[in-house]
Amino acid sequence: MKKLLYILIIIIAVSLISFFGFKAYKKMTLANAPIEINGTYFESPRMITPFSLKKSNGINFDDTSLMSHWSLVFFGYTRCPDICPRTLEMLNQFYSTLKKTPGVDNEDLPEVVFISVDTNRDDFEQLQEFTRRFNKEFVGVSGEQSQIANLARNLGVVYKQISVGKDNENYLFDHSSTIYAINPKGELQALFTAPHTPELIASQLKKMIDRYKLLS
Repeated sequence: MKKLLYILIIIIAVSLISFFGFKAYKKMTLANAPIEINGTYFESPRMITPFSLKKSNGINFDDTSLMSHWSLVFFGYTRCPDICPRTLEMLNQFYSTLKKTPGVDNEDLPEVVFISVDTNRDDFEQLQEFTRRFNKEFVGVSGEQSQIANLARNLGVVYKQISVGKDNENYLFDHSSTIYAINPKGELQALFTAPHTPELIASQLKKMIDRYKLLS
């Protein structure tokens, strides 16, 4: 009877070792598997320097606002004739696609943040109206030009004001459609570069979310 008990204990011990060993191996394999995206994925996320802006509802938006959840950040302006409307509409479709993706919980859904570089013309009311035109969950952000410029430099965002005609109030901005993925620690995790599709960004962000959960 004792011999049978010892054998049973050994079998259970071996099974447990095999189970946890397999889980550790699987975790290590997934953690080391490369993540390929349409853009750049940083294996070592980049720190974001402190900044202070405001949401379109007047509430403060700073570096701590990026903590505890994923964020997708896009820089543009409300009078943009093409890139901004197309990108925000794509992000709206992406948001719906990600919601329907198996294995994605509500807590995984990122906050989509639109930061205006046109601080002279984009007041908070215009910014709020513009972002909500695409999705009521999207956040419009603006503030002092110096703070926006500092944050842009930190993230590697490039934009340039271009005058149109002789009127100083008539101008456009030359800017990219790059989308910046910020992880729940408030670090720059990846850059999504054009061309964008809702399905592609949803599947690639899902891989990042899974990797982050695995390593947390």
